[in-house]
Amino acid sequence: MMTLPMLPFDRHLDSAERAIEIINTVSDAGSSPELGAALRELLEGWGEADAESLIEELDEFVAVCHELRRLCAIVDRDQAAHELNRLLAVHSAPPRLEREAGWDWHLHFDEPGTGWTRWFAATSTFALAARFASSDRVPWGICADPTCGLAFLDRGRRQAQQYCSTRCATRVRVRRHRASVGTGGAVADRTPSRVGRG
Repeated sequence: MMTLPMLPFDRHLDSAERAIEIINTVSDAGSSPELGAALRELLEGWGEADAESLIEELDEFVAVCHELRRLCAIVDRDQAAHELNRLLAVHSAPPRLEREAGWDWHLHFDEPGTGWTRWFAATSTFALAARFASSDRVPWGICADPTCGLAFLDRGRRQAQQYCSTRCATRVRVRRHRASVGTGGAVADRTPSRVGRG
C-alpha cells in the first residue's frame, strides 16, 4: 500500500507567511497587468498547482488582499480579535479533512469546490488567527518606515516589532539622527529591491 505524504500542521502557520508575501506583492504591484502572472508564480512557489485560473477572479482576489492588509494595520489586540472573528465568519467554512492527489488527509477551511479567492481568504484568515492565539500581542504589523509600508509578521521576542526588516529600522534611525544634528536630507536607499526583505 502506497503511503501518501502528510501535510504538517505547521503548514497552516506557514500559510500566514504566504499571506503576508501575497499581500505585499499586491500592494507593490497595484493594478499592474503583470500582477496575475506574479501571483500565479508566487502560489506555485508555495506548492500550489494549477493557479492559472486565478486570473479569472483577480479583482476579487486583490480585494481580499486589501482586506487582510487592513487587518495587519490593527495594533489593538481586542480590535484585532474582533476583526479576525468577522473574517472567519465571512470567509471560512466548517473545518473538514480532505485527501487530495499527492497528499494524505489534511485540514481545509474553505467550502468544497471554491476558487482561489475563497481558498486564500479562508486559509490565510485561519493561519493569522492561529498566530494570534499563540501570541500575547498582535503578531503582525505594517512597517513604520514611511518609505516602505510592507506588512510583516512580528518576530520580536521582548518588544513588539515596528519594522519589517533591520534595513528599514536602520534607515529610520539614521534619518532621525541626521535630523537631530540638523543636516536633514533623506537617507539613500542603495538596496535594489524590496522583494525578499527579511
